[in-house]
Amino acid sequence: MKKLLWVENIFTEEEHEKIKKTISNASFECGQFSHVNNIIVNNYEISDNSYGTHNSDHPFWRRDLTYDDFYSLRLKTKIENYVKKKLQLQRVYIVGQNYQEISNFHIDNNRKDTYTFCYYIGNKENVDEGYLYIKLSNENCILCFPNKEKCGLFFPSNYVHKGSSYSRYNNELRYCIAWKFYGDDK
Repeated sequence: MKKLLWVENIFTEEEHEKIKKTISNASFECGQFSHVNNIIVNNYEISDNSYGTHNSDHPFWRRDLTYDDFYSLRLKTKIENYVKKKLQLQRVYIVGQNYQEISNFHIDNNRKDTYTFCYYIGNKENVDEGYLYIKLSNENCILCFPNKEKCGLFFPSNYVHKGSSYSRYNNELRYCIAWKFYGDDK
């Protein structure tokens, strides 16, 4: 399996519409943080979400979906089938970011057998904003993935990354659903 896997149209139109309906009907909580402890990796200070909580990042709008079977079973199974890997769900949630709510570079989990899948709900007009950045320290580069509707990125949770918001000229939240998994590899 590739380390980074860009995914397009993994969910049906009906499933995508249900996701959009969840967002429009959801009650979000503000003050959630994407990561926790600051650590040094290859001369970069990053945050490590493997342990507890920490206020080192901007707060985001967030809605937990871990106990919703549509996300934790049905869509999880589609992700597993697509990546051809048996996965155990750690958690799944929607994150909304306003202008200037830009994440710090962080890792979601420092274990090698963990994975993150970020799925974008954003509208088609905003593909030039709200990027997901992956920092490949061994290759000394940063990859940039667009906030493209119906697309997502599957990657190891120990990769250094961050999400950015839309520009100040856009009054919408940048929405992403994040699935966090434990894999079957040791």
